[in-house]
Amino acid sequence: DGGNGSKRRVEPRLLKNLTGLDGRRLPGPGEAQYRLVVPLDLKLDADGLIAPHAMARLSVLRTLAREYNEMQLQIVVFVPGDGTEAALRNALLDLDAASIVFARSPAGEEASRSLLLDGHGMVAAQWPQSDDFNAATIGYAVRRHLGVPIYAQMDGRP
Repeated sequence: DGGNGSKRRVEPRLLKNLTGLDGRRLPGPGEAQYRLVVPLDLKLDADGLIAPHAMARLSVLRTLAREYNEMQLQIVVFVPGDGTEAALRNALLDLDAASIVFARSPAGEEASRSLLLDGHGMVAAQWPQSDDFNAATIGYAVRRHLGVPIYAQMDGRP
């Protein structure tokens, strides 16, 4: 619903016991004020780079990750598929967004939409995959709940 959210709790198993594509355990709920969960098919193009549509979304997420610290906003990207190919791992390394957690998509409807969850797992905002996902819509929702970013704490990288 583009930011209005419904006050309902997300199925707890959606966010528990997840392992990132890099093998690290996903931090549990409640470790950040908000968690942004985004499903994203990270297809690679012919050059082995993340496809433009996915890269545009990742750029928005990388900016948010640099504007808020991990105690304020935790970003989780659900990636469909079974295996972790070397080319994808390399492309994610090149993205240089270590604070974004990439995990395999769990089964279920909840994993098919982008969600902004508060520290208790309640939905603060949500976006079906068909909706626009851009800096204005996602950034506005995050800022509405977390306030203006602390620019002095922003990562200095471009």
